Amino acid sequence: MPDCSEIRPLLSAFGDGEFEPPELLSVARHLAECTDCEREAADFSSLGTQLRDTLESTVGSIPLAGFTEAVQARISHL
Repeated sequence: MPDCSEIRPLLSAFGDGEFEPPELLSVARHLAECTDCEREAADFSSLGTQLRDTLESTVGSIPLAGFTEAVQARISHL
């Protein structure tokens, strides 16, 4: 079974569902037995939720009409 030093770099991708079943199972097994890595995985999950919530609340307040054209005009100007 992989140790913590092998699992920790994978936690973000694990939380995002980026793994195929064999890798997913390996990380999940480790998390079931390691409270430290499980806690870190929960922190990643919480951070992801907070970022998504912030983005959703912010995007609604940013006027996006004409954004692409404004960026292209700025690039052309530069």
